[in-house]
Amino acid sequence: MAAGDRFAGWPRPAALAVLAIFALLLALAVFTAKPPGELGSKLEPIPAAQSAVAADEQARDVDSALYRRIVGRVAAGDSYYKAAMEEQRSRGYPVRPGLAVRMPTLALVTAWIGERGMIL
Repeated sequence: MAAGDRFAGWPRPAALAVLAIFALLLALAVFTAKPPGELGSKLEPIPAAQSAVAADEQARDVDSALYRRIVGRVAAGDSYYKAAMEEQRSRGYPVRPGLAVRMPTLALVTAWIGERGMIL
């Protein structure tokens, strides 16, 4: 049996039922998600938690700036790994082990279609 034939023996009604259940779960996930502003609106924030959230947002901004800089260099013609390693080193991020440097796919696509294309 080939890898692509693993569900070929299923009867059509069973396959359609599985697809319908998957579609229902996906729709429920989409329609039950709350916007970020609604999540904490009913609870009083704890001051220590506020400072932790602020520190997390600041760290996320630093990470985003790093990634935007890497994408900018890739768009300008630099090799992804050269740009990523130089930018990570200059900001004190690790480059070892090898998993500390992201895969280039997202940066290459972002450099190719731009930030606006990614949003669309």
